[in-house]
Amino acid sequence: MCKKCRVKVNYDDYVCKLLMKIEPSFSYPEPIQFSYFSIHLFYELCKECAGVYEKKVANMRRAIDADNDDIELVSNNYNGERYRSLTKVQKISSSFYRDRYDAEEEIKTMAKYLGCTHIVNLRWRSDTGEEEGPKGGTHIYTVWQAIGYAAK
Repeated sequence: MCKKCRVKVNYDDYVCKLLMKIEPSFSYPEPIQFSYFSIHLFYELCKECAGVYEKKVANMRRAIDADNDDIELVSNNYNGERYRSLTKVQKISSSFYRDRYDAEEEIKTMAKYLGCTHIVNLRWRSDTGEEEGPKGGTHIYTVWQAIGYAAK
């Protein structure tokens, strides 16, 4: 790719990680080192890819900034008929977080990006982590992941 064809793009690590979870074929730009003396990085793509990339990043940024309280969560234990007519769009899952609320917000953001109104068959996965405490002891904590299907 020649210098005339390259376009600098803004890189947002969190947005790109969410897009990779939703669209496994999504590719984000590789960093290019600006100088030998500093570790200043910038990101470039070809003009065509840059337009698609910027559009997806902008849409995800809107989903992150939006109020996601309108996304309705439906547990995998729900046996009623009310949500049977919904169309499952895609299986989605959050990263692991110490706070369940953070996992819930991330999965709601992914559903919002996909244009969905519900997350059905929602289940929670937990694991334990540990870290050394300030006085040398081991602190054990739980981390949470939300898993479900975005639906509309």
